[in-house]
Amino acid sequence: MRPRVVDSVVLIGEEAFVALVGEIDLDTYPEVASQIRQLASNGASTIVLDLRAVTFFDLFSAGRLSALTYELEADGVLLGVTDCNAQFDAVAEGCARGGASLHPRLTKAHPG
Repeated sequence: MRPRVVDSVVLIGEEAFVALVGEIDLDTYPEVASQIRQLASNGASTIVLDLRAVTFFDLFSAGRLSALTYELEADGVLLGVTDCNAQFDAVAEGCARGGASLHPRLTKAHPG
């Protein structure tokens, strides 16, 4: 059984704040994506992922999250991150060194 990575979800109007915890990787990313898609389909116009308790974030998951950000943006939903820790920042820098980039909103404190 995989450990849960979605710790909590707080809804304030059309904004959703999702606290993630632990390791985000090939095995756990589907839970994150499922939660994000569910919130968007239920009417959230802004979704903010709180990454302060994430201990590992792999490149695969960062790339998929970036693709999901663009997908949601086309539907009018903003997805962003807050409280990025050094682990996530290192993944973003690794993407840039490899010639790829994450959606700009994934490197800001709050979508907007």
